[in-house]
Amino acid sequence: MLCLIDAQVIEVGQQTEILGPQDKPIELGDYADYLKNCTKNHKVLNMISLEVSNSALNGRIQAPSIVRQIDWIDSIWPLDRRAKGDYPRVQKYCLAGMGGAYTDFHIDFGGTSVWYHVISGQKVFYFVAPTTRSLQAYQAWSSSPNQANTFFPDLLQAPDRCFKYELNPGETLIIPSGWIHAVYTPVTSLVFGGNFLHCSSILRQLQVYAIECKTHVGIAYRFPYF
Repeated sequence: MLCLIDAQVIEVGQQTEILGPQDKPIELGDYADYLKNCTKNHKVLNMISLEVSNSALNGRIQAPSIVRQIDWIDSIWPLDRRAKGDYPRVQKYCLAGMGGAYTDFHIDFGGTSVWYHVISGQKVFYFVAPTTRSLQAYQAWSSSPNQANTFFPDLLQAPDRCFKYELNPGETLIIPSGWIHAVYTPVTSLVFGGNFLHCSSILRQLQVYAIECKTHVGIAYRFPYF
């Protein structure tokens, strides 16, 4: 049952994971109850890492056609390994965040491109194009002890800039490889999305992988099997 799935839920104010009994992730059903009953005085929680390809939701979610045509997991990954469940499970995520949730500037793991589709609510993205200078600034910011107190776009130099994009219900967005972005959730929202590697962005994907190595990103936060 979906309600018994463990959900990695972040308390936005402290950017720490909410844990249940015995320090285990809370169950999806408990998080759903929290969203249903919360008031403006509740802590703002955000769920962004629930991959559902091994659940009953799998058959109800489909990536955009162009993504399915170029995604390496679909076009290159060995079929025998996939049949055994031995493949990167990054193609179908369920994201459910409360109004006021915020994810700071980041590049998706392995330089993957990302698709997002909003079911309800709204997502507000703040984008920075992956130029040589912006990526250098991002690498320095990611390694800085002052990262939590520094707004990344303040470090940009012209012509690099940050711009805003709003994604509304029924709309789909594809974020290209390597784009630096933050995400704000103005109202409680339900979104589906997924990550994918493809042949048109090989150099950028390797460039992001190099940044992950230099900034010592943990294995748990990297693209599986990369």
